[in-house]
Amino acid sequence: MQRARRSACRLAVDCTGTLRPFGALQPDTDGGIMIGQVYIRELEGARLVGLSHRGPYDTLEDTFARLFSFIEERVLWGQVKAVAAVGYDDVRVTAPDQLRAHACVVVADDFPREAPLEELRYPSARYAVMEVSGDYSQLSKAYHRLLEDWLPASGEARRDICPYEVYLNSPEAVEPGELRTEIRLALI
Repeated sequence: MQRARRSACRLAVDCTGTLRPFGALQPDTDGGIMIGQVYIRELEGARLVGLSHRGPYDTLEDTFARLFSFIEERVLWGQVKAVAAVGYDDVRVTAPDQLRAHACVVVADDFPREAPLEELRYPSARYAVMEVSGDYSQLSKAYHRLLEDWLPASGEARRDICPYEVYLNSPEAVEPGELRTEIRLALI
């Protein structure tokens, strides 16, 4: 199922101008998703504002639609840097109706926050960044590979904050198999 997400995206830039790959992960061909290498990048802090969601992750598109309506009504799209989401629960152990998430946009500090928007802050830090190509419904596989395979083998330690995902293109512009998502995991 495609999600109605705007393509207001901004790629993360490594402040040092270099990318450091850590271990090539092989593409997951069984699920139709391509999971790329993990890179360590120094990223600036990010301010996310959005709406909370409870329920199956594949219904997050409804929360995004409400968020986009809110932004459109206030003519704020020009202040949006990227579209993002934060998922808090593992789909393998949490009942679908109990899954928690935020549908978000990445914005500058002067973006107005008013109810019902909630704010999430991510620090300037080193991040493990994984780019994934494929349908959003398969993203949980990428999270498992990042958190259960790459992280323990890397010698890195994560911060006590959930990873977030940034959408690099839009389901309105490309087929589900061509969707690109960047998963960002803050490191200590």
